[in-house]
Amino acid sequence: MDKIYVSKRGLYWTAIGLWLFSGAKVLSIGIPAWMGSEVVVWNYVWLVVALVFFSAIIFPPVARENIGFVSALPSGKHPLWSCFKPSSWLVMVVMMSFGILLRLSGYVPESFVAGFYIGLGISLLGVALHYRAALREA
Repeated sequence: MDKIYVSKRGLYWTAIGLWLFSGAKVLSIGIPAWMGSEVVVWNYVWLVVALVFFSAIIFPPVARENIGFVSALPSGKHPLWSCFKPSSWLVMVVMMSFGILLRLSGYVPESFVAGFYIGLGISLLGVALHYRAALREA
């Protein structure tokens, strides 16, 4: 199968789509966990912790780095996977693997999964907004 090549604008849209898809998938885990668990104060604590941690500390610099990576590419068409830096792809694989293993291990309570995953999902959806200026300039 040949690689799909797109413009920088296409790379930004691909990144936005990946952030939104990831957020929706994480929410599809967190929301049923919230609905299926006894809602306790820990649900809200984990939601706020994840929301603040990822929305304010982790994802904005990652988005800036990825936007800078794409903007530094020469003009023309690029492989679709160029929407993120290679290190961002690695971090994504590690985070997904850790989250899956943590949930499957049974070591974390349902209140953690419910709150943390909803906060993380909302943060993933929100980071797509960081690409607005890049799209205007592309």
